Amino acid sequence: MTKEIKIVSIIPAHLASIRFKKKVMHKLFGLPMIEHVRRRALDSKVTENIIVASGDREILETVKYFGGEIIQTHREHFNGTSRVAEAVEDIDCTHVIVIQGDEPLIQKEHLLKLKTAINHNPDIDSWNSICNLSSKKELNNINIVKAALNEEGQILYFFRKSPSYAKFSDQVKYIKKVQGLIAYKKNVLLEIANSSISILEKYESIEQLRIIAKGFKIFGVMQNDQVPSINTREDLKVFHEYMENNPHQYKLSQKLIQK
Repeated sequence: MTKEIKIVSIIPAHLASIRFKKKVMHKLFGLPMIEHVRRRALDSKVTENIIVASGDREILETVKYFGGEIIQTHREHFNGTSRVAEAVEDIDCTHVIVIQGDEPLIQKEHLLKLKTAINHNPDIDSWNSICNLSSKKELNNINIVKAALNEEGQILYFFRKSPSYAKFSDQVKYIKKVQGLIAYKKNVLLEIANSSISILEKYESIEQLRIIAKGFKIFGVMQNDQVPSINTREDLKVFHEYMENNPHQYKLSQKLIQK
């Protein structure tokens, strides 16, 4: 008998961001970034549970004030993966979608495609949302994580600056931009979180590298477009420019702010 698929969505969040301190609390149109993420995820109706997991009281109290579901974790965690693992340990679920707290423009379609990938083949270890690179500049931007894929869509490795020799027009055929949307089988997530940090993850500062280092497989879920995430203060300008050029997304954000 096939086990019932139960998916829960977790947004891990903390205040001690290295490149942009307290970024998840930065207000966009008067609303904290973490609330933009949570409300967009909730509006997508992809999963019933959208939970913010944090060890920082300011984040937890803010989300609770707006009526969101929260789980308090230990304050110190090496990365979001271990925080999510702590949060879901006692939750009855088979799969976990991890939504980064710096993705205030997360799209319903992105979440739907990830959920479809899980339902289509629930025995895969993990998935990562990906999209095409828009420029050569992105390929070498160390603030943007990229991935190289094989013909089956399996991610072979992650990196920040391309190690490839091929010309850019060829690299874009197998190298994709990584989005802040990851999913795991719950048991795989717990095993990864409880394992030692790989040397790749430590020095490259890419937590998905531990998945590959520990012998698990991760597949890309291709999205039709990409939206700006906010890694640094400089990305705020890109966010607002995107809003100016995408009135539908601006209207959606304004609608969600009023809820």
